[in-house]
Amino acid sequence: MNLFRRGGGVRAPAVVGDGRNHYLTSFGPVTVELVRITAAIELGRGADSVEHQRLVDHAAFRGLPPERRADYMVEVAHGYLRSGDLANAGKALVSAGRVAPAEVRNRPRCHELLAALLRRSPAASLDVLCLADELGVRLTTRRP
Repeated sequence: MNLFRRGGGVRAPAVVGDGRNHYLTSFGPVTVELVRITAAIELGRGADSVEHQRLVDHAAFRGLPPERRADYMVEVAHGYLRSGDLANAGKALVSAGRVAPAEVRNRPRCHELLAALLRRSPAASLDVLCLADELGVRLTTRRP
């Protein structure tokens, strides 16, 4: 049974609806979409930029707690980085840093992703470089 399949498999989010925060779970259809997209990323399918943008533009996404939105953006950055889309990986990390700065600053995974992005990107954007500076992420050169 595919719990994340569109149009079936999960009815609870539709019953609960978006915009509810029962027991501080932030559970609803948009949260299920977040999980479905991040599961696809973890399975190596990358990030679908059209689907991602549709979700981020949704009012219910903006109603989620900042930490949850930032966590999702970090996962999307990971997916973009894995698929070689360095520009969108940087945009996703910067977006996460703007939404929940403390979350990004205190998560080792964010530092690791940012360092990997800087290593792979020949010309990182100014926003990415500023985020790296804020987080104290530095690229070190190896000595022979």
